[in-house]
Amino acid sequence: MKAYSHADMNFAFSHSVWSTLARNESRLNEAFFVHAAHVFLIFGVNGDGGFCGFARMLQGIGEYSQALALGVDTNMWSRDSIEPQPVNMTMWDSPFRIEWVSNTFVPFKVFDHLRNPWNAGKPIRMSRDGTEVEPHVGLQLLQIISAHSGLNGFLDLCKYMPTAIVG
Repeated sequence: MKAYSHADMNFAFSHSVWSTLARNESRLNEAFFVHAAHVFLIFGVNGDGGFCGFARMLQGIGEYSQALALGVDTNMWSRDSIEPQPVNMTMWDSPFRIEWVSNTFVPFKVFDHLRNPWNAGKPIRMSRDGTEVEPHVGLQLLQIISAHSGLNGFLDLCKYMPTAIVG
């Protein structure tokens, strides 16, 4: 997932929410509701030269907005309660909850050996916002980021469950 600015990433880190372009919503919802027990999102800031972490989707896109409309206390972000607002407010139109696993920056050169067969075999760093990653390649990517973060054990559980990975 690509952020337009560091302000958007900092907002996402501190509030455990994300929002994506409308063109990505149906693909993410399909992965979340139909295909995978875990959907991991890999993040980077446009033009930054690396990945800045990954998170697991906790809800489908639209569920947060539906909960607010029904008056459900979501115990999380609302536009009126956060100051200052993200630089790109249009990005936060359909927020959904995520759980950060890592927020460690790892430069693209560390991933030069990884290619995504679901993206014409291109290097993993060469992708558009919302590009799906083949699960075996995605797991390698998550393990590399985890190693740079000092994490261990978490991803071992995911080997036994269907996983969708989106960058």
